[in-house]
Amino acid sequence: MYIVSSISLNMIPSDGTLTVSSLDEEGVKDIICTPERWGCIQGAIGHADTASIVEAKLNSLLKEAKETKYKKRSSLEGIYFENFYDRKNIKMTDGRNIIVAQYVGERLKEGVTSLPNGSKIEFKLVRFDARSDKDS
Repeated sequence: MYIVSSISLNMIPSDGTLTVSSLDEEGVKDIICTPERWGCIQGAIGHADTASIVEAKLNSLLKEAKETKYKKRSSLEGIYFENFYDRKNIKMTDGRNIIVAQYVGERLKEGVTSLPNGSKIEFKLVRFDARSDKDS
């Protein structure tokens, strides 16, 4: 599953429905700690500073999860989120989910590697379902 910082209509290959669900921190932990269900998390964030901030947030959530609910999951050993800066083009396919890590706050200054006061990252789970010909 990809994690991106925004979604564009260029990512949508055809008519269909986007379903957007807010994720709280527990929801994010469940996704990043169950790769057998959701797949491995790959970054596709086009701004290096935003990618660094998202990586730090996910690593913090992963650390909390390993110390609590997912303490006994040996499959999480060695997992660390990095290299999310990637300007690749993502295309949604039918039934595909992505995570949007939306920065909320004043414009980031170049070189910033942590969240400024008063800003935050909001996570959304976005699913695309293509419309079939019989839906027309």
